[in-house]
Amino acid sequence: MVKKKNVLFVIIGIVGGCFLSCTNIASPFTDPGNAKAYLYIVDSNLLVSTGTEVTDTVGKTLKVGVCPYLFNLVDSIEITIAKDAGNPDTIFKTKNFKSDTDTQWCSITFKTIGVHNVMARAFIQGGNSHDYTGKITIVGKKLVPLIIPAAATINEGDMVTFGVSVQGDTTMTFQWYHSETIIAGKTTSTFGIAQVSISDTGNYKCRITDKFGDSAFTTPAHLAVIP
Repeated sequence: MVKKKNVLFVIIGIVGGCFLSCTNIASPFTDPGNAKAYLYIVDSNLLVSTGTEVTDTVGKTLKVGVCPYLFNLVDSIEITIAKDAGNPDTIFKTKNFKSDTDTQWCSITFKTIGVHNVMARAFIQGGNSHDYTGKITIVGKKLVPLIIPAAATINEGDMVTFGVSVQGDTTMTFQWYHSETIIAGKTTSTFGIAQVSISDTGNYKCRITDKFGDSAFTTPAHLAVIP
């Protein structure tokens, strides 16, 4: 009589776009808890960050991307953004990833200053989800206003005019000051006095505000009046 031997066959198959399957061997790749999503933030200078903090200027367009890990287990990924701990808005939702390197992107233009919390939420097979967060801080454009002329000495009764030159957005508002007092009604880029008097002596400055709410003062210009 011939005694039969017990034979255990182990088959491991790896097929692109399929699960890793096997017999009698536990596979960590079948656990949905191992699925992840990577969050990428690209600022307007093309600097890439992975789930960290990015600072950029208001009005600029940034790119936010998501890439799955164990893409077969990820049903979909959505990106949400919440400003200053407010309610999040879903700005992008994607699915049908082709590989673990298949990064999908969306472009966002930030029109408000503040801290924006970015979250990529990966919806996993089986109803679970995992969150991956980053933060985008949006700051105002740097205004560099100059007052022209920087100083003037005028005879009493003569006319003087000051003007502002500023780099930045063209949509701006202006407010002129004499010392620290607002000059009512003087809200254009130039300010003039038709006939100066001794009481007009002092420093003049202008506050410039852009459409995003960012503001800056000029360096004061001194007016001296000769009696």
